[in-house]
Amino acid sequence: MPADPGRGEQLVTHTPGAVDPRIRIVDDDGRPALMVDGVILSVSAAGPDPPSGYWAAMMPEGSPRSALLLGLGGGTLAHLLARGHPNIDMVVRKDQMRCK
Repeated sequence: MPADPGRGEQLVTHTPGAVDPRIRIVDDDGRPALMVDGVILSVSAAGPDPPSGYWAAMMPEGSPRSALLLGLGGGTLAHLLARGHPNIDMVVRKDQMRCK
């Protein structure tokens, strides 16, 4: 069953009546992905190539020594940074932030 016909994701698992029925695991270009309310929030970082989409665009050029991540989300970017830059120092701020 397609999760979003425009993107070609295929539903991998969905348990009606689970903790939150809006949360699903779908296949996104051959990778498991976390989808909430129809939006992919994280994809598996496993494999030799980075996932498609905006994650590849968020990867820094060169060899950064440090990174500040504001929020962890599903951890895709943190995993990609750690794999691509094994000596990088990462600081993750995951406190709840509020905008007024």
